[in-house]
Amino acid sequence: MLCASLRAPSPSTCTPYSRVFTTRHCCCSHRSRAFFTWRGRAMDVDGDAVHDTLSKAERAAVAAAVNMILIRCQQRTEGRMRAAIRARRKKTLQSIHVDEEGGGAICDAVLQVCYAMGCGAFPRATPRWWMKRRTGGVWEDLRQCDDSTEDYFKDKLHMSPRVFQEIAETLSSFLQRRVKFYREPLQPDLIVAFALYRWASRETYESGTCSFGIGRKSGLVAVRDVTSALLSAYRDKILWPTGLQKAVVLHAFTDKGFPNCHGCIDCTHIFIDKPANCLGEDYYDRKRRFSVQAQVVADLNLHVLDVFVGYPGSCHDVRIVHLSSLWARAEAGELFTGPPVMLPFGVRTNSYLLGDNGYPPSEWVVVPYGGVSQHPSEIRFDNKQKTARGAVERAFGRLKGMWRLFLHSHKTNMETLPQQFVAVCILHNILIDAGIPFDDNLLWEVGPDGVRRKVDLGMHRPLRQMCMEASTGDALILRDALAERMGVKACDVMGEGDDDDALVNRLRQRNTREGMEAAAKLWVDDLSFWNEREGFAIVKLIAEARGYLVAVARGEQPPPIRRSIVLPHNSIPQHKIADESELNAAKERALKVQRIALWVIHGWVFKSQNRQRGYHAAYQYALNHAATDIARAMWMGEDWRYGSTKGSS
Repeated sequence: MLCASLRAPSPSTCTPYSRVFTTRHCCCSHRSRAFFTWRGRAMDVDGDAVHDTLSKAERAAVAAAVNMILIRCQQRTEGRMRAAIRARRKKTLQSIHVDEEGGGAICDAVLQVCYAMGCGAFPRATPRWWMKRRTGGVWEDLRQCDDSTEDYFKDKLHMSPRVFQEIAETLSSFLQRRVKFYREPLQPDLIVAFALYRWASRETYESGTCSFGIGRKSGLVAVRDVTSALLSAYRDKILWPTGLQKAVVLHAFTDKGFPNCHGCIDCTHIFIDKPANCLGEDYYDRKRRFSVQAQVVADLNLHVLDVFVGYPGSCHDVRIVHLSSLWARAEAGELFTGPPVMLPFGVRTNSYLLGDNGYPPSEWVVVPYGGVSQHPSEIRFDNKQKTARGAVERAFGRLKGMWRLFLHSHKTNMETLPQQFVAVCILHNILIDAGIPFDDNLLWEVGPDGVRRKVDLGMHRPLRQMCMEASTGDALILRDALAERMGVKACDVMGEGDDDDALVNRLRQRNTREGMEAAAKLWVDDLSFWNEREGFAIVKLIAEARGYLVAVARGEQPPPIRRSIVLPHNSIPQHKIADESELNAAKERALKVQRIALWVIHGWVFKSQNRQRGYHAAYQYALNHAATDIARAMWMGEDWRYGSTKGSS
């Protein structure tokens, strides 16, 4: 049997390919006698045993090897013959003399042949067994140009065909493939479409690649290459605002009551399957899910200004911000470089961000007051802060709603996940700039029980408010100054003890001229102080309160007064004074209260070791106590001559 398989075929039964092998076999046999060595036994090509005969299994193995050699030789010969035929045809075509009259027709024919080859009209060689046959699917539907193409693009890729073509053209130079012998390479637009479809539909690689008619390996490489291309081609899509963009961002936050604010900061969890070759407890968050933390800064237009992603889900938001480059740049003074803005209490701020109670108050992160028993003014401030801070939450909703792979738990490569999320943030900004609307229905889904509920964006609310001990006084005063600017009651950060009382109330209780003069020993008639923004604001508050109460005493309609000024309690009489002389005396006493209060405030502000706290105490008195003191002097006859409290009729 072995000898028969090795015997050269007869000329009458030889095919062209077998004749080639026979010729080569004969040449080899004339040169020398070839030997196959296997397990210590030798046999020549003619089948004569040198030592021992081969077993049945050994003969079958040798026959299989020889048959494989025959097949390989036939394939190579066939390839050479086809190459020779193509070369002969090309040479014949080039040798044809083309006259001027028939030149146009032949050129058209050549163009038609080239077009047919590009469209795949000519059959190609059968691909190898390890290559996946391409089918089409979703990609073929995306290539259709009809009335439903726009809706189909928005349904599958969440963008319009025009935006997709712009992205594909920008990334095409980064996604060019090398032409291979067996098949045409994947086109850049198909590679981009698959990566976008993978992120938008959160389908697995197995089902997603079938929809595009490519292999799983090709899908993995496509996502990796598109991620790298987006990071390289759109470097300027995620940048800290400068120039005109910075002016637009600051103006938008100023309209919300937060001047010189650059954005809102928060973290979201990207849910993943348990990562391989990693400690699962590191990625196990407090909601008992495996996740990765992503910190994002967004503006009111939902643009992503800064992103930091990659740390395990068990890390707290404070630790994430401390580890990010954002913290290092802010502490070094490289993040906020704009001109400072003057706030009440003499507070100057270059800029800041808005955060939730998961962050401690700092000079560049303003958080709400929080707490259980809040003053109504604090509640108003927190509501405004929450409304403005909601921009980052809406940004997360739009980002994860469109790119749903990062909305639910999925199996991912931990090495490329941070880059993929940054790439998706780039696409998020591109779609906002292109004016692509967001469908709010993407934030809702039907659960296994058939109930429609809102999706989990992975934003874990802080269980409790961060400790204020690590916060500086400047951080708290910044929040108070912003609250005061919005016309709400600010927290008192003056400390404990006697200093908590209003300054004028303490001085009024001393009942001595010497006590008043000692407390105001630094008093000077400093017009520049009262003309500055801080001093003038205090004068305006007390003057508004006095004008309001004088109008009540006259029986006239009181002028509008800001809501932050606390009016006297109902226990203090406030009525029209009919007697002209009593009215004039009451007005004189009210003017004395204003004059002495400003006198004491000026001296106390410059005596204080912390001038910002001095301004803060002055504002507290002007808002909460000035109107009450003026009313007591006008209707209860308190005489404010050098701090005495003797009544006058």
